[in-house]
Amino acid sequence: VALADWPSFRANNLHTGSVSYSIDSLAPIRWVTPKIGAIRQPPVVDSAGNIYVPTSNGLMKFDSNGQSLWNPPYLYSPSGSPAIGPDQNLYFATSECNPYVFSITPDRALRWQYDLRRGGGLCGYNQSNSAVNFSADKQTLYVSADYPLDSLIAFALDGSIKWQRNFDYYGSQAPGFSSATENNGAVYIGTGGNGRFYSLSTSGAINWYRG
Repeated sequence: VALADWPSFRANNLHTGSVSYSIDSLAPIRWVTPKIGAIRQPPVVDSAGNIYVPTSNGLMKFDSNGQSLWNPPYLYSPSGSPAIGPDQNLYFATSECNPYVFSITPDRALRWQYDLRRGGGLCGYNQSNSAVNFSADKQTLYVSADYPLDSLIAFALDGSIKWQRNFDYYGSQAPGFSSATENNGAVYIGTGGNGRFYSLSTSGAINWYRG
């Protein structure tokens, strides 16, 4: 498996969870890290073969030989797998009492952050508990947030908001998983509670829903 083939949750915007490989490409264990804390979400790999691992101690980075490149780890750990953008910067969201959307460089310098609580709200409000996802053209970042927003937010790569779709069901319809995006631009997301499945346009309008 080519390392650069896995830059986001389940490999790509469709979340297929698969890449091309042959049996001959499977190898025995090459290295094992020391204890790094609980691994909270699946790792992702950039075009240089560096591996980003969300842990209970923060976001960690290793090279393809298992050497730790960030010591200490980045303080905030993603609530879902991070995603690597076309600019090779990292994008991810956090939860609990610090629900932010972050963009950081491969050297972990902060590019921008967005407060999902917008400076207010109780601890636990507006959390993002899913992996972020890109549009097929990699120019839009999709982030889901739960009660009381219950929304899907579309960000430009500079951190500005393109649109926000509120589902307005006060917790019963909070997006339960990472969105998936079709090559034609359609965005698909399922919600909890009443269990609806939505198709949204690239502008956030509802194409249709089931449930």
